[in-house]
Amino acid sequence: MAQSAHTAERRFCILCPVSARCEIALHIPLAKTFRTLIVLGFYSHRHWPEDTAVILNIPSGPKHTNAPFESDPSYKKPEEPLYNGELPEYDPENMPSIVGTSKKPMSSSLTTLDPTRVAVIIETRPQPILPAVLSQFIMNVPPAWIVRLIGSQEAFSIVMLSASMARHIRSGKLVLTEIPDFYPVNNNEALSATLTNLTFYSEFLKPAEWALFFQTDSMICSASEQSLDDWVEKGYSWVGAPWNWGSRGGNGGLSLRHIPSIVQVLQNDARKANASEWEDRWLCDRLSNIAPAKVAQTFSVESMYYERPLGYHLRGSGKLIDPKIWANGTRKRQIFRYCPETKIILGNMKLEPASEKEDEKNDLSADASALDAVTKGVATKTVDGNGMQAPETEAPAPAIVTATETTESAPGPTETDRWTDSWT
Repeated sequence: MAQSAHTAERRFCILCPVSARCEIALHIPLAKTFRTLIVLGFYSHRHWPEDTAVILNIPSGPKHTNAPFESDPSYKKPEEPLYNGELPEYDPENMPSIVGTSKKPMSSSLTTLDPTRVAVIIETRPQPILPAVLSQFIMNVPPAWIVRLIGSQEAFSIVMLSASMARHIRSGKLVLTEIPDFYPVNNNEALSATLTNLTFYSEFLKPAEWALFFQTDSMICSASEQSLDDWVEKGYSWVGAPWNWGSRGGNGGLSLRHIPSIVQVLQNDARKANASEWEDRWLCDRLSNIAPAKVAQTFSVESMYYERPLGYHLRGSGKLIDPKIWANGTRKRQIFRYCPETKIILGNMKLEPASEKEDEKNDLSADASALDAVTKGVATKTVDGNGMQAPETEAPAPAIVTATETTESAPGPTETDRWTDSWT
């Protein structure tokens, strides 16, 4: 009788000493008949990328940003750059043609990024909405455009919680830059001073020539047939949501800016500290070739309604939301159906979107009352399904809205009616 020791199977596991990326499990069952079975198991490192740890538990360290930590022994506080005198040639009357300005799919992984075209957001607060807003802009800007978050390590830590944001950073589509101390943005005046600083445009944003400035209270719409490249081709030095028909220029909260044009202005003029005008108004008063209001309202809607704009911006970070746009139930439903992305920023402002049947019923009733009041020539106070109230001195807009109905005008911008309210 064979002894049990002869039939017992003994297994040996040998780890490959050659590479840490390859594990060889060697199993040798020994039987009475001396049969041997060798099983080699190879576990390729490709199935376990080292980025997995980054995606699942992403630190907010220098590995993911181009801004070093101050705790790093090699960290040296940067000094404000000096203007080098170089200025790209710019002829607003003879702009070069832009190849492929129509909107194209964003899925091509072979697209070459263009550092001269950048979408910029300045945000130092750790806002939870940041990843959602950044994601929407990354998807909706043209493939070659770079999205750049200029902010703080606190803001970066919120962004780095998102696995998709980490992938965009590795691809170069999203760039995080810590803003230096000599470009303060801690209050309205400081921000206006930074955004009228010559070196901010000529050196810090270099080599950008076209910059889309946006905020967490702005959004561009995926359903829009317009493209940022189309607006670049138009060659305006500034495009922003018009404040009213009579004002020059538009709000900087969602604005396309031509950097060489701004550099030319800042070479010849300087904004005084504590000036009565914020940066967008100050620059618009001095720039040439600004998009007129009738054109600019198709770019961004703030207080001047247009049915299918490229994007939307809320007045004063939602603190001064315009009742002609958002207190009219019919218009609000049109906006939600055309650009549902606006619900992201409205939710951030704690304004509940009117999307349920009961809300729609209340909106229709309020619109009918408003139309009746307009017909009778009486200005009334109306409240929609979300409790938003229109001013007593102004009759609400008609219930039926068309793309050509853009005759309303908003009051001129005041100190509280600025995109810089985002930093207060």
